[in-house]
This record gives sequence, C-alpha cells and structure tokens, in this order.
Amino acid sequence: MTSSRFGLPTTGKGDLADAIANAKFVHVRMRAGYNQDDVDNYLDELEELIRVGASLQEIKGSIDAALFNTTRVVVGYDVDDVDEFLDEVVAAAAAVEPSPLDLLAAHYAAEAPAPRTANHYDFSAPAPPVPPLAEVLSGNSPAAPADEGERPLTRRELRRRREEAAAREAAEAAAED
Repeated sequence: MTSSRFGLPTTGKGDLADAIANAKFVHVRMRAGYNQDDVDNYLDELEELIRVGASLQEIKGSIDAALFNTTRVVVGYDVDDVDEFLDEVVAAAAAVEPSPLDLLAAHYAAEAPAPRTANHYDFSAPAPPVPPLAEVLSGNSPAAPADEGERPLTRRELRRRREEAAAREAAEAAAED
C-alpha cells in the first residue's frame, strides 16, 4: 500500500526509511527553494531516526522542528515539493505505526492459549465420601482416628523415640563387646 504523490510505503518502517533515502525533488532556480545540502542532511537524519524505531510522536516532532535555508540564485529544491513530501512521511509513519486502539484490538482478537490439562490428577476415579461434620466431631466417622496409635507423632514424641532407639542400639553394641 502506498500513499499519495511520492508513493511512500506504509508496509514497514524499513521500507519507509528506504523510500526517504531515495527521495527526489523538483529543482528550482531564480525563485525561492530549499538549500539542497540542508534538505539532504536532514533526510539522512530522518531516515536514521525511522530505522532505529522512533515513535510517530518523535518523527512528527523532528519534522516540525526541521528548518532549511532558502536560496534563489543557487539551484535548490522546490519548497512545496519538500513540504508535501514531509507531510506524506508523517502520514506514512502513522499508517506504519499501530495506534493504541489497533494494539488493543489485536490483543483481543488473538487466540486464547489452549487450556493446560491436569495430567497429574485422576478425575475418572470417584471422590471419597465426605462424612457429615457431626460424625467427624463425635468420633463415629471412619475419618476420625480409631485409637491413639493412628494419630501422627509430635516432634517431641518423635525425638523421644529416636533417642530411645539410639540408646537401645548403644546398649546392644556394648553387650556384644
């Protein structure tokens, strides 16, 4: 897709920078025109600015701030031609850079990622029955421990048992000697 008179591409910033590098303008003499060196140097700066990925606001700001010396006797570039070209650069850069609304629309148009499967759970097996809370609290439920041996050991009990086992092993080792 191209825009207007100069045919600036709106397909990418690299293509736009190439078009700026190859820009040609009408030459004028004996009437007001822009100094060719000033315009050529600025277009080199503008091309580099676009190649490094400057935003639309930075490009507009650079073009708005650009000043060129004018000449009448020496051959220069037609003022209207250069100004029209710079206006088209702004329009092409705006077409290349997506607006925030375009980015938002692209975000919502993108496919949602596929849901991950829970491969470490077996959902085909029936869930264990849940006893009523009153049964669990009364101790009549199979979920309640039947006797004291089934409850988990506390840290103190576990340490005491380890110490007793270590003492028994030491006594057995002493008896064997």
